[in-house]
Amino acid sequence: MKNIHLFTNDKKIAKIVSNFFNIQKIFTENKDLSNSKKKNIKIQLINSVKKISDKSFQNTDLALSYGFGIIFKKKFIDKYPEGIWNIHPGDLPKYRGRHPISWAFLNNEKKIGLSIHSINEKIDMGILLAKKYVSRTLQDDEKKI
Repeated sequence: MKNIHLFTNDKKIAKIVSNFFNIQKIFTENKDLSNSKKKNIKIQLINSVKKISDKSFQNTDLALSYGFGIIFKKKFIDKYPEGIWNIHPGDLPKYRGRHPISWAFLNNEKKIGLSIHSINEKIDMGILLAKKYVSRTLQDDEKKI
């Protein structure tokens, strides 16, 4: 299983991601998440990636990002040999940026996209790695999707 870093403010994503990767460390802006105990996973509260020591990158080739507010600079992305992949809850490139599910709802989309892309220095503009859709009904809300 590949060793990764996870950048997230979402409490639930670590459990999902841990089914596929060995999470070495979670970086978060969320104080609630930083106070929680995840089995054998170090959690670090940050407000800037500049606070991450170079020792943190040993034995870690890839990072994943989901629901994280800090924009990564190229110099930081390059510290990961396989880059940083972003899990984006929206149909890229159609719904870039924040709140893509809300925009899809406002545009009355019948299906909602989930995209995974490599991160570059431009927001939601990296190489698209995967995309899936879920159908929605008028009774669905963002949490259900």
